[in-house]
Amino acid sequence: MVLNKDSLSVMPRVMVDFTLDDIEVLISRLQFLNVLSLTDSMRMMAVNQRYRKYSPGQSVSGHVAAWWKYAYTAIVEETIRPFSWDRIKKVRQRYRRYKDAYKQHLKQPNNETLMSQLHHQEDELDITNILVAREHAKLELAQEAPELARRKKVKKGWWEQLWDGEEEEEVVIQTPPASSRLSWLDHLTPQERERLYNAVGYDENENIEHIPQYVAHKLNLCLTACSVSLINYGKEVLKGVCLKHDHQPREQTRLPGLWASIL
Repeated sequence: MVLNKDSLSVMPRVMVDFTLDDIEVLISRLQFLNVLSLTDSMRMMAVNQRYRKYSPGQSVSGHVAAWWKYAYTAIVEETIRPFSWDRIKKVRQRYRRYKDAYKQHLKQPNNETLMSQLHHQEDELDITNILVAREHAKLELAQEAPELARRKKVKKGWWEQLWDGEEEEEVVIQTPPASSRLSWLDHLTPQERERLYNAVGYDENENIEHIPQYVAHKLNLCLTACSVSLINYGKEVLKGVCLKHDHQPREQTRLPGLWASIL
């Protein structure tokens, strides 16, 4: 491991070389089954994540009625009630509020009150309604204030051009430039800034530009051989070996070779 403290040098700041001659990994039958069980558990957790908010938080033993209610609530709330008129009406009201707020945000992008309001309303909508509401707000703003909107042609892929060769147009809103804000460094006096630079070891006149191919951190890992074996009741079932060898000594090029056998 080499540490370079010279900022003007072309050498990397940190250069580490790892050389591993041989690595052998043995996986038993029980470990392999545990990996499969863990994979199934992760898949079930991903499915249960959608319905976890309805879980009673109790064990099944002794609380059968609560778990039957959990199953009923999960089905009703996820597949039936979202399509009821009351739920649709609430979603549409939230959609309109978000669309109007986003339209105001396009006119005033630096308004922090509008930004916090948008973040709060986004928690009540799904990603589909958010994206549709934003595009809807852009179209309405383009009709109300044409001077803020411009149309940009969008290139299609080869599959879309095969069926429809015409290019689509996208409405882009030209928002006003963000107001320039002074950073906390601009509020410091020259004496305070000098003390701060001396404390962190920074020099304003130091040339910190590097060549385009400069590498700040370099890590070299050399693995000579690696083998993975599956063991079933003390007997080797499957073994895979990955080897590296010198193919061209002058250029010192290493080519990988792979050998596997089933015993």
